[in-house]
Amino acid sequence: MGSLLGFISRELTVLMIAMMPAVELRGAVPVGVALGMSLTEAFVISYLGSLVPVLPLVYLIRPLVKGAKRSRRWSRFGRWLEQRSLRKAQGLHKYKTLGLFLFVAVPLPGTGVWTGSMIAGLLGFPIRTALTAIAAGNLVAGLIVTFLTQQLG
Repeated sequence: MGSLLGFISRELTVLMIAMMPAVELRGAVPVGVALGMSLTEAFVISYLGSLVPVLPLVYLIRPLVKGAKRSRRWSRFGRWLEQRSLRKAQGLHKYKTLGLFLFVAVPLPGTGVWTGSMIAGLLGFPIRTALTAIAAGNLVAGLIVTFLTQQLG
């Protein structure tokens, strides 16, 4: 199997897939293996790629949602995004950093780096706390997905 449309390397393909919302490293690891990478290589590239959006999301989600909610064109989307993220955050208030870590660590749809970063930003987590919890949770999710990929392969 070749790389994305045959134009870019398999490493860049996996990196880009890992950066995508909803897919993240959970989809990128199996794709990397399907493209002929070792499990280790697919995991490392997927892990690093999935962390790329964290800082921008944590820093920018609050002002973006606030601005969208004030806009006539984007207000509905801004409210939806905020409500969706905060709805997924239920229970995180009680467990704070541990809750964010566990939320990201569970490799289920809607619980990854993107949603965890938006939740951290909307709830006002300190950046270092958010980064640590998200990176650690993502590491656990990645190890689970890598193990499952190995078992299925």
